[in-house]
Amino acid sequence: MGRRCSSSIPTQSILRLTANLTWVEAREPLHKDIDVLATCGIGPGMAFANRVLQRDPGLGPLGLVPCAVGGRNGTKISEWARGSFQYNQFLRRARVSRRDGGSIVGVMWYQGESDTVSEVDARRYKRRLLNLFNNLRVDLGSPLLPIVNVRLFNTLQLLINYHALEVLLPTCILS
Repeated sequence: MGRRCSSSIPTQSILRLTANLTWVEAREPLHKDIDVLATCGIGPGMAFANRVLQRDPGLGPLGLVPCAVGGRNGTKISEWARGSFQYNQFLRRARVSRRDGGSIVGVMWYQGESDTVSEVDARRYKRRLLNLFNNLRVDLGSPLLPIVNVRLFNTLQLLINYHALEVLLPTCILS
């Protein structure tokens, strides 16, 4: 067995909302029952949660609500537009996470590589990203909801990141 990053080791302070909408101790892969058509690996979720709790130990327990799907090719941001299946699933899971006194203190957005295949999609990414973030804040009733963007770099990813940067800088949490 290979080494595991210490920031991805499970802890009772970090929970995960499963596909059947129950809370369990979070373990990698976080999306194993959400993205059932993909081979899920280790993502940034556990490291992010551990870092948040390290900076604010009184915050826990912390619940992760994985929503990502897409398999090998991922999803385009247009598939997350308001009213789409992906968007509605996101809202459903987010609302369930608030039951019993839970609150949403931030969103980690980890998407965009699929939008680099076409220059048209890459150029439309900024507008679509801004719309998505605005819609999420409105629909979740949280106009100042912090959104952290995780980026991968690819051929046209630089174009996406250039356009998205203007949107994200006012809303990013930097460590």
